[in-house]
Amino acid sequence: MSDLREIITDWTLPSGNGHATVMYFDSAQPVATQRSQLGTFWNSIRAFQATTAVYSIRSSGRTLESTTGSLTGAWTEPTVFTAAGSAGTLPVPDASQALIQWRTPLIVNGRFLRGRTFIPALGSGHMASGNVLPASAASIQTIAATLAAASGGLRIWHRPGPAGPGADFQVGSVTVWPEFAVLRRRRN
Repeated sequence: MSDLREIITDWTLPSGNGHATVMYFDSAQPVATQRSQLGTFWNSIRAFQATTAVYSIRSSGRTLESTTGSLTGAWTEPTVFTAAGSAGTLPVPDASQALIQWRTPLIVNGRFLRGRTFIPALGSGHMASGNVLPASAASIQTIAATLAAASGGLRIWHRPGPAGPGADFQVGSVTVWPEFAVLRRRRN
């Protein structure tokens, strides 16, 4: 049983507002450190995104108990983290996104616990033959691995449900898909 800090990044994309990336961190670590590390992550990723993609990390959020999903508290941290992409003005289509897979060694209901982060509005210069440019995928993987190894405690959360209680575990390794992925919906 552990408490997780939910940190949400909001996106303004060519298709408009209302997009979000939800990530979880160990609540025992300082939120200022976690938001700073997440800001460094997104600031590095923006080199691969079109200028029409703007991220903004929320300055407040909630803390959840991982096995039940119950709300256990709230957090605030006023530092502003926001920036636009810097990879030109032409993004790949909205349905095509780079995909980071966060992996853990924890097995839940007979499957390894994994998480995903979709990178929207990749600049068209980071595409080759309809896939993510291999050099870009390798660079994104290095950036993601740096966040996973950082002291902020990035965690993957399996929500509680009919099959059993929730569970969480720290990210152990990272991969980036060489093909574009489709995100059908975002939770906020």
